[in-house]
Amino acid sequence: MPQGTKRLMSDRDKAAFQIAVLACLWLLAAGAIARFADLAGVSVRSPDEWTYSAQAAALLNRGPAALSEIAARYSADPAMFAHPSPVRAAFLGALAAMQAVTRDSSPYAGAVLSCLSSIGVLALAGWLGLEIGATPLAAVLAMLFLVASPLELAMARRAWGDSFLELWGMALILVSIRAARGGPWPWAAAAGALAGLSLAIKELAMLESALLCALLALSLFIGRQRTALYALIGTLVVVGALVLAGLAAITGGIVEYLRFLSANFAHLSTDYAIAYQSGAPGEWLGAFWSSDPLLASFGLAGMAIVLARFARRPRIDDFGVWLALIALCFLSAPLFTSNKMNYRFICLALGPLAILSAVAAVEVERRLERWVRDEEARRWVAGLALVALLVAVQINFHLFQRRFVATDLQDLSLRMIWPR
Repeated sequence: MPQGTKRLMSDRDKAAFQIAVLACLWLLAAGAIARFADLAGVSVRSPDEWTYSAQAAALLNRGPAALSEIAARYSADPAMFAHPSPVRAAFLGALAAMQAVTRDSSPYAGAVLSCLSSIGVLALAGWLGLEIGATPLAAVLAMLFLVASPLELAMARRAWGDSFLELWGMALILVSIRAARGGPWPWAAAAGALAGLSLAIKELAMLESALLCALLALSLFIGRQRTALYALIGTLVVVGALVLAGLAAITGGIVEYLRFLSANFAHLSTDYAIAYQSGAPGEWLGAFWSSDPLLASFGLAGMAIVLARFARRPRIDDFGVWLALIALCFLSAPLFTSNKMNYRFICLALGPLAILSAVAAVEVERRLERWVRDEEARRWVAGLALVALLVAVQINFHLFQRRFVATDLQDLSLRMIWPR
């Protein structure tokens, strides 16, 4: 190839990258505006939001001893396990810090934390889109699919803790992929530390930690990255042990902590869970599609693409498959368990689904290049596709306003979204 052509292609790539960076910054700003716009518009806060806020305020005012006092009350009255328990100490610590910054101990401080966490998730979706899609376009598309996701926006205006959990999950995915790609051992150490911290965030975090740590350990072992593998295992054990010791101190011992975990799962058999979080598989999938048709359609298509690619050529470093496994795990778990059909439980799948949506869209763009030979016609088709996607994003935002803001929906359980 002539040197001038190489330089021309390099200039085009540079220009495309610069445009993608500007587009990502614009989407980040638009996402921040969309999330902060309705932050103060919640008229009624749910019981979970008040519980988290009260526990964090006690932690802020009286220190860790407050969590032990709260845990003692839970132990004395099993009915209290219908509300979030104090073993989610990492989230409560972050919430207490936000209360100190905002000087507000109401659920509004938790909503601010959720909003900032959701903006962080949006930024990480762009980063991971570039990591996995390998093109600037994938980064832009990943953010575009998430910027106006109704479920994402609904969680970002509430003090539930799910947006914070999602931010933790996206960070764990990022450092795990960087470690598996041969990055310096601190990436693996960061993965182990984040995984160990999962014990004190939420029970769902443990599931993603187990899955990602297993995939990362296998990848490091196959790639003979022994230093990184030892760093992963070492930090996971040390941080996990420290967190477990802290939680045991809060609850009154390891056995009591395990009882807390068991009780947290048992509360899923309450009257509310039975009435609002149970249904048929078709209802679960149908309500998900009706709540976020863009993410559901493209995300499931992207999942099918990466799994089909893996079936043809199995590779442990196919990170799209890692995301597909995470999304599949959280989307399908409610189908095989009782009374868990709540879309807050799939928060850890939303970011991966946005990146998989970008994978599907990039695949459509590549096929377009093969099917439409004329460059001018290809530009027109790509332009029309982009306009259609932007219109779909706008429709998604209006869906969020109509379904979650106008109704001030108190939860994301199946029956609140999809009544009988």
